[in-house]
Amino acid sequence: MKRGSNERIHTQGGINLDIQIGDHVYIDYVGPSFDCRELCAGKAVHETWNIPWEEVPFLKDSAITKYKTSEISQEEYIETAKERILFLIKAFPDRKEEILQTMPKRYNGISRQIFRDVKEQVIFPLWIQHEQSRRDGLGNICVEVNAVEDGTLVPYEIAVPERFKNKNDKGER
Repeated sequence: MKRGSNERIHTQGGINLDIQIGDHVYIDYVGPSFDCRELCAGKAVHETWNIPWEEVPFLKDSAITKYKTSEISQEEYIETAKERILFLIKAFPDRKEEILQTMPKRYNGISRQIFRDVKEQVIFPLWIQHEQSRRDGLGNICVEVNAVEDGTLVPYEIAVPERFKNKNDKGER
């Protein structure tokens, strides 16, 4: 994964992963022009997945639909997009037109490539280390990642399990 910060207007999305070692991997995602800010603040979630732990080593691209537990409606997406636009314009007032042109008019779902990258660059490596993590006393690992403009994954924050405390084992809020 790429080190450093990322540009906030042209992102490909933000991802929160709540990994309960031995139980499940819960994923929250917000789409293009969004980042982990919306997930962290509880302002938006566009899609969620709940992957059983025992399935992690066998994950295929079909997991993108097989383990999906929710997806935002277009009406709800428009509301989250309006909030994001207001936030970005306040943060970057001189880039208002760019922000308005960049924000997608509708939600089209996570790209297969981003889902694949999260699976291969974050979930699999953590799964491989799960025995050592348990020995080290880690039963829960939370990772926040932004997918920047070129699709590269940039770590945002690690170990924030309190952000997921309202989710049950079926991936519902």
